[in-house]
Amino acid sequence: IKEEGPFDGIMGFSQGAGMAAIVAALAESGGGGWRPFRFAMFFAGFYPEQMAAFGDTVGKSRLGVPSLHVVGECDAVVPRSRGVELATRAFEDPEIRSHPGGHFVPCNAEWRRIYQEFLAKIDAAPDL
Repeated sequence: IKEEGPFDGIMGFSQGAGMAAIVAALAESGGGGWRPFRFAMFFAGFYPEQMAAFGDTVGKSRLGVPSLHVVGECDAVVPRSRGVELATRAFEDPEIRSHPGGHFVPCNAEWRRIYQEFLAKIDAAPDL
């Protein structure tokens, strides 16, 4: 991130979503040495319980970065409840969306519209 950034946002799928949450927390706390992200997107994500530092960071105050959390109703790998836990425990005002499928990133026209609308809100917001 220091070498290739700055980046406007971060996104991750499954374990990558857990890692993206950790990186977003580092950015927001100033611990990463780079500016906070303008947005974060998580697909089939989960709250990274094993990272005590993550819990310490979000335990003080939830992350303010605008976030979209996409969870599958039939996800057998990362149950929907774990994705919702990441959203509600770690983020101030998360946008949570569910799809009827399993462990994948939905990408049909309806979901592309949802992603575009989320990103349009970010684009319209003033830079901090």
